[in-house]
Amino acid sequence: MESTPFFESNSPGLEEKLAKFKRKLKIANKSENTVKSYCMFLDDFFKFVKKPVENVTTDDIEEYFVMLSEDRDLKPSSIRLARMALKQFFDNMLGKNLFETIPTPKIGRRLPKFLSRLEINRLFEALESERDRAVTHLLYCGLRVSEVTNLSFGDIDLDNRKVRVRGKGEKQRFPRLSNAAVNSLKLFMDQSQRGNIPSSDTQVFEISIRRIQQFLERASRKAGIQHVTPHMMRHSFATHLLQSGVSIRYIQNLLGHSSLNTTEIYTNVVDADLDRIKMPGDDLE
Repeated sequence: MESTPFFESNSPGLEEKLAKFKRKLKIANKSENTVKSYCMFLDDFFKFVKKPVENVTTDDIEEYFVMLSEDRDLKPSSIRLARMALKQFFDNMLGKNLFETIPTPKIGRRLPKFLSRLEINRLFEALESERDRAVTHLLYCGLRVSEVTNLSFGDIDLDNRKVRVRGKGEKQRFPRLSNAAVNSLKLFMDQSQRGNIPSSDTQVFEISIRRIQQFLERASRKAGIQHVTPHMMRHSFATHLLQSGVSIRYIQNLLGHSSLNTTEIYTNVVDADLDRIKMPGDDLE
């Protein structure tokens, strides 16, 4: 595995551990493709987490898997492979037992879960702070959770109701904001700035993905609705747009999907509603 400056300067001994891991895989008679894939995911993980191997936690690994699913739209089979690679390294070789509470992704693509509009209203009523509401409004504008946590003040253009988000390869897109999102952001920024003007590269929300997951879980329990995840807000956004008759091409652009095939799964969700439609001839004898 190629050496990186991060490994050398911030995690002494990691290169040696990775080399040992690679040897163990070969001794276990793993195929070249498997060895290559495992090492690729480990290299990618440490570049993502940016911390020494001894400081890695279960939350770090969960956030990485969220990023693979939501930012990169990886299939469950690929995330399963990443899980196997990290589990082999951290649990089997280093004995850290970080995967006891991390489930294995199921193979096969399931229809995305989403909230009804009534459930969305109940969720917002149950949120505990203006920060939580601002974050959730952004998720309900189609932003990925990692895009929300990475937002800087220079990315926000409230006058034009847009934010700038950066994806892979320095790609940018400019999602539109709802009126509710603009109002919530204004309130939060007024509260948090207290007259100070932050620099353009200052993060808007000093919050981790795990903390967002936790406050959504609390709010969903309080609202008496199904367990809500950050990605469910994005799913709800896309599904409600499609139900309102918005073109799937526009939805693809708003979500930042590189392939229309990824967006088309929402048509299956809307099609599932067809079974509940009362047909014109249902009342005829």
